Amino acid sequence: MTYTIESKNPNEYKCIALRRLNNVSVNLSNIAIPLKEGTKSAYNDFKQKSNRRDLEQNLGNYGILAKGPLHFIDIDDPDEAPNDLLKKTVDTFCVSTPSEGGEHRYVVSDTPLPNIKRDWGEIRSDNQYVVGPGSSIPDYGSYTIENDAPIQSVAKDELEDWIGGFDKDTEEGYSEDIDIESLSEGGERLNTAHDVFSKLQSDSPAFFTDLMDRLNGGRGGMGNSLNKEDSNEIDTSRLDFVTLEHLYGVFKEYGKSHNESRGLAGEVYGYYSNQTPFTKDGQKRKWVSRDKGYKHDMLDNAIRQFDQSLFNRLLNQRNNDKRKFNEYSEITQNYVDFVMNWLIEDWDIDTAKDMAQVWNLEIDRGDLEAVCKTPMYQDTPRPLSEGKETEYPSPHAIRKICSELDRNTEETYRRAMKKMRKKGSIKLACIKEGIDYRVYPADLPDPVDAEHIRYNGEKYE
Repeated sequence: MTYTIESKNPNEYKCIALRRLNNVSVNLSNIAIPLKEGTKSAYNDFKQKSNRRDLEQNLGNYGILAKGPLHFIDIDDPDEAPNDLLKKTVDTFCVSTPSEGGEHRYVVSDTPLPNIKRDWGEIRSDNQYVVGPGSSIPDYGSYTIENDAPIQSVAKDELEDWIGGFDKDTEEGYSEDIDIESLSEGGERLNTAHDVFSKLQSDSPAFFTDLMDRLNGGRGGMGNSLNKEDSNEIDTSRLDFVTLEHLYGVFKEYGKSHNESRGLAGEVYGYYSNQTPFTKDGQKRKWVSRDKGYKHDMLDNAIRQFDQSLFNRLLNQRNNDKRKFNEYSEITQNYVDFVMNWLIEDWDIDTAKDMAQVWNLEIDRGDLEAVCKTPMYQDTPRPLSEGKETEYPSPHAIRKICSELDRNTEETYRRAMKKMRKKGSIKLACIKEGIDYRVYPADLPDPVDAEHIRYNGEKYE
């Protein structure tokens, strides 16, 4: 049975984990690993005891070390994980990770378990760690307790049975880079891609260099952000996802339709993966070893997550640009902030254009004038100018107007607003369940007629 824990602050999550570990007599001394702020990476060599802490100590983001009887079943892709493993460990203490469907299932074993890597995830033991519940990574998400239950004991032979055996050869190797000229030797789509890449190389050389390195199995400009959770190895799923997202953006940027861009992204990525079947750290590329279902899902998910404004920032980077990739989503949130305040404050066009610069946005006057003529803008209440101070705009109105200004999908802004609520910068008021919702800055008064408010990961009346 699953017991989901909701609305807990980070320290409460850690206390719950500590209690569960205590109940199975795990030694909590020097088991916690301080992580760099906003990341999953340890400050120092965590295998050195002096660089670890007791779990009872106050920490920011932290990892929990597998030692003694404690092991972790790290599930990255539940669709690929063995059914027996999922069913037999469903009742153990479990932490959900920010990646879709990702879980850390805690188990104890009297016999040391081997470190096992599979396409679906890993068995973590022998001085490996997972990020602890309550930790949070900006623009990625939080680690929350999905199942507050006793930590299950498993026998080594049981686990071996559930995952289909411990012995599995891992193919490793290295590939030579290929350049864009080889594309011209392919079919019509690859010839089209060659022409687009030639323009990209001239227009955006820094981004072109980054993209080509990732197409050839490297990290490009993403550096350690492409690493697996507690390892220096490239996360091959993440490499697939981000590179497909950016390929789609490139072809859209150069005038291809959605369907054309989708087809080109899939074919070009498949071509490079097959020509360079190993990552630059020697792993077999997942795109090469997985079936069509994985490839279709990965491509569709990457396109669904595509964000035009974020992509534009990448295109415009220079060779000396030191921005981290996970910072550029601030642009999307800045649009939400700007539009929300514009609707509430009811600025005129000149003021709105000036205020956009407060959020580092360059918006054309013509675009602002066009938005003012839309029914969505005209039908949205102006609380501060109409005397109804807490009649705030709806999430739909904000998303719609953001889309008009930033040429992006409403889903992009839906995700941005969700992140902003979790970070505590905005609130969502439910006026009528399922029908009427309002969004506003967290420092403004709550609507008096609200049934409940969602804010900072919590719900209150």
